[in-house]
Amino acid sequence: MAGALLIGLMGYIGYIVHVIKRTEAVRSYVAHALSQGGEAMHAMLPLSGKDYALFVLVVSVSAGICEELIFRWYLYGVINEHFHWSFALVLSSVAFGLWHAYLGWQHVIKTMLVGALLCGVFLYIESLLVVIVLHILLDVYAGTLAYAVNRYTKAPCIDVASEHHS
Repeated sequence: MAGALLIGLMGYIGYIVHVIKRTEAVRSYVAHALSQGGEAMHAMLPLSGKDYALFVLVVSVSAGICEELIFRWYLYGVINEHFHWSFALVLSSVAFGLWHAYLGWQHVIKTMLVGALLCGVFLYIESLLVVIVLHILLDVYAGTLAYAVNRYTKAPCIDVASEHHS
């Protein structure tokens, strides 16, 4: 079951890259959304093939493992020892969102909601490994969108070099 889900998600990511490559309107939409991120987000997103490989193999994997151990396993567990599980879910998700404040405040709420979803999956499935893999795939998805848009756009939508020299 997990293997089929993984294959399905990877197929979906491949489909999205294909749509970005072929459809100017989708490229423009994603480029606009990426342009709304802060400098910290732009500095993390992959622009070259080498950046993309590092993003997938290092950033996505380390964030997926470390953040799930911190927020779902440790923080949720500690809070749940003293309070109701629902309060632990909310508080650990708020902390997860605030942890990502460097991406800009507009992403904090989104990240809180993703944290609550991941925590819900953790509670339902009772497997931290599944949640770690989901987190890694979410990060790979975001990096793939950024890389695909920049690869198939004539002028890069994320110009990190000019931001650092401004």
